[in-house]
Amino acid sequence: MAERRAFTRIGFSLPAWLVTPDGHQYPTELQDISLHGALLSVEEPWSGVPDTPLQLRLSLDGHEKMIIMNARQRYHKLGFIGIESQQLDIESASQLRRLVELNLGDEALLLRQFEELLDSTAPSAQHQAPS
Repeated sequence: MAERRAFTRIGFSLPAWLVTPDGHQYPTELQDISLHGALLSVEEPWSGVPDTPLQLRLSLDGHEKMIIMNARQRYHKLGFIGIESQQLDIESASQLRRLVELNLGDEALLLRQFEELLDSTAPSAQHQAPS
């Protein structure tokens, strides 16, 4: 069965940190990232539970260019943690957009993925106030 992903994953191998709600920082290694989340590898024992809120901190240049993603753990298997993005600040979204744009090489595809991201995070029609 073919895997169908709405968001293109960009493969990277960069150090990153996962910050738990209690403030503990776990060193991880970014494997790939998309507008919708990230895949990380972790060496030390990981006791995170699915749907746990986390913060991904990824330094793109070792100094100032950071992507900070508020996310939820979706799975943990064989030393890999999959997280789903819940919120990005403007600067992080801008950095991630540029990263994806450079790797896709197709602005139309990037815009389509942003639209899909917005559609997936918008409240459903049944939860909106009547007009």
